[in-house]
Amino acid sequence: MLAYKNGSIYWGNVDLSLPAQKWGTPFYVYNRSTLEESFTLLQSRLRPEVNTICYALKANSNPHLVGCLAGLGAGADIVSMGELIAARKAKIPAGKIVFSGAGKSDEELRFALKEGVGAINVESKQELDAIERISADLKTKAPVMLRVNPDIDPQSHPLISTGKNYHKFGISLDSIPEFATRCKKSGRIEFLGLHVHIGSQISRFESIDNTFKVISNLVKSIEKQGIPIRNINIGGGLPVDYESAGKSLLSGGCTGMDTGLEKATGYWKTCIKKHFDCTKISIVIEPGRSIIAHSGILLTRVIYRKRNNKKEFLIVDAGMNDFIRPALYGETHSIVPLKEPGNLKTTIDIAGPLCETGDVFARDISFPESDKGDVLAILSTGAYGFVLSSNYNLRLRPPELLIDNGEVACIRERESYDDII
Repeated sequence: MLAYKNGSIYWGNVDLSLPAQKWGTPFYVYNRSTLEESFTLLQSRLRPEVNTICYALKANSNPHLVGCLAGLGAGADIVSMGELIAARKAKIPAGKIVFSGAGKSDEELRFALKEGVGAINVESKQELDAIERISADLKTKAPVMLRVNPDIDPQSHPLISTGKNYHKFGISLDSIPEFATRCKKSGRIEFLGLHVHIGSQISRFESIDNTFKVISNLVKSIEKQGIPIRNINIGGGLPVDYESAGKSLLSGGCTGMDTGLEKATGYWKTCIKKHFDCTKISIVIEPGRSIIAHSGILLTRVIYRKRNNKKEFLIVDAGMNDFIRPALYGETHSIVPLKEPGNLKTTIDIAGPLCETGDVFARDISFPESDKGDVLAILSTGAYGFVLSSNYNLRLRPPELLIDNGEVACIRERESYDDII
């Protein structure tokens, strides 16, 4: 549980001021018990309709965290050879790995087939050509699912929307029957079923209902051609409320699944039962953010407090190179002081040190009085945090720490200048 205690934030019985002193800032810290709780809660709420949860490594590929999820029975959704290697090293069975992405290279496809992945989600004719050619070379059959582009808007941020017909992802709806027929006739393809993923942070649930309806009708159409559908991968996109953790913390402590996600899982399950016969079709889901977002925090220290005319800033030592989501998507994360705040607040921007106007984590927020040297916690940064970090401005990427059973360990060291120059 994340809560203020003895004047500081405690997480998993660890006073976060202690790793801040030992490792310096900025750094990411994760909580194993929070991660395990998130996965098991999601799993319990989606059973028995969902057979397999394939964790999307793109959200956070730290091998210690992936290994934790592997131990709970998670599969993996991967989009590169690197993620496939990470999943296998974390002991995720190859048969529980699905390979997604619109641009898989021949090298990646060959490696995936040699590893024996459970499914390759095909997104184009040329990709299917490559798979047949490589399968022939390897004298094997390729397990294939066809990624459907249903031309449905998830009504989330345009940069995380993937299901419209002007996006690069998937195969157009009207071409799927032709692809399915080709897969059935091919001697090198084991046709498993269909895959769909329309985007992330889907909170308008009619989008999911419409998507599953389209896929259900497509299944019936394909099966009328005598082509059986054994698997449906319904993608990811379960929403995360990035502000809920901060509100809960400041009101007495936060734990468990956020209310938006809890509502979403119920709706997704309802839609699955409504549109699919789960006694005949195996349902796979590939969430990432909803499993790991609340399991991470970014700690950063105030370097300066300054004023420009009427605008006041806290300049912190983390930048958009460490955590790019606010700059890239305009996303708002809860930010709280590590030291338990008093009642006095001020309107302020919280900004990083980079030479970019967009290097800002929060604008014009009412924030507890803070000054140089104070440590701040940016909450719910477990997903798309470190994995999107960079060395922009030749800055060192931060370390990653893990809280496990009341102990803190470094699971990725801070980079050195020798590493990057």
